[in-house]
Parts: sequence; structure tokens; C-alpha cells
Amino acid sequence: MRLLRLLPALVVACTLAAGCAEDGQAGPLQDDQGRYVVRLLPTAFDVRELRVPVGATVLFVNDAAVPHNVEGFDERTGSTFSSEWPEPHGMGRPFTAEGDAWERTFTEPGTWRLHCHYHHAERMAMSLHVAPA
Repeated sequence: MRLLRLLPALVVACTLAAGCAEDGQAGPLQDDQGRYVVRLLPTAFDVRELRVPVGATVLFVNDAAVPHNVEGFDERTGSTFSSEWPEPHGMGRPFTAEGDAWERTFTEPGTWRLHCHYHHAERMAMSLHVAPA
């Protein structure tokens, strides 16, 4: 019975460990096309922080049956983006179904603060650090 009470904590710990490198930073989770993959869970991104080189493409995948979007703010330049912007800059709509995906290539160095507008109250946010290769 005690193990059942510990199970949620173990699942969270394993999930965090799977998305982090030894130094506690997010590890390079890449697909077979070299894109860095960030999964959108019901009220969180699967990583809190990710470091990628300039020119990297990040693929955001909805792993939940709830609507999401990805909005970003670059602290250095003040630039913004939203996955809901019309194509070709966004997908023109929220992620509404499990498996919906959208990608963005980051061509300049900077630190992006990303969040989901729909889950802002739940603090669904992450940091994306784009650094010269």
C-alpha cells in the first residue's frame, strides 16, 4: 500500500530524469530528422529548460487531449512568436488534438521564455536557450 502512495512521485522523478542531462539541464531530445522534441503534457512542457545551437529546429508535439499553443518572448531582442499566428509563421490554430505538432527554427542566439496561453494559470512554461554552435 505504501508503494502505491509513492508511485506518483516515482513517475515524476523518472520523467524528469529522462528529460535531463547529468548536470540537471535538459538533454538533447532529438528525433530522426535532428529536430529537438518538446512534448506538451496536460499542463506542462516535458522539459523546463532546453539548450540548442543556433539553427536548431524545435518540434512541439501535443501529447494531451487538451488544446495548447506555444508563445515565445526573446529577452534579448523583445521578439515574440505564437504557434497560432497564420502560416508560414505559425500553424494558424491551437494544438487541439493529441499528436498535433508544429516546428520552429531558431536562427539567432537568445533566451526564449515559452509558455502555453491556455495554461498560463498552471504556469505551463519553459526556457529555451539558443547559443552559437
